[in-house]
Amino acid sequence: VPPESSNLTIYSDNHNPSLATLGDTLNIAITANEPIKDATITILDFPQVMSVNGAVASIDVDVSKDSTEGNVSFNIVAFDLAGNSFVVDQTNLFSSNVMIDRTTPEVQYLNVTSNNSEPEIAIAGDTITVTLQASEQIENSTLQILNDNILMTINNDIASATVTVLQNSPNGPL
Repeated sequence: VPPESSNLTIYSDNHNPSLATLGDTLNIAITANEPIKDATITILDFPQVMSVNGAVASIDVDVSKDSTEGNVSFNIVAFDLAGNSFVVDQTNLFSSNVMIDRTTPEVQYLNVTSNNSEPEIAIAGDTITVTLQASEQIENSTLQILNDNILMTINNDIASATVTVLQNSPNGPL
């Protein structure tokens, strides 16, 4: 009787485990309902041998410059101690899928204004607002302005921040 998988996980060591970028590591593990003898995985277009420990087969795979963007696809072929095989692919995934994103976001739109009656000028006490739109969803953006690092407010692909001009702020363009 061929073994069956009882659990399959894939995640990235990226701060967001469902995304991976160049240099991140994908962690894949499958648990069968009986001990496994051999297991191989074809992932990121390359066949690789998985480590086997009892009923668990696992592997760590690095995302390289040759890795295709999009959802990670894979196919696992494993054998029980008697030599019966079973095949698992991402359609049998019990946890969330992982997507490779190697594209650096680009700024599509940038607006810098002040609340001064002349929005292109700011004096002490005025507030400067910086808004940008990126080519994709962004997170954790920091604006460096007037010798300050300000965490920007993020809404999908839009980031914005405000800063008040101080008396000792430098003169000149930002």
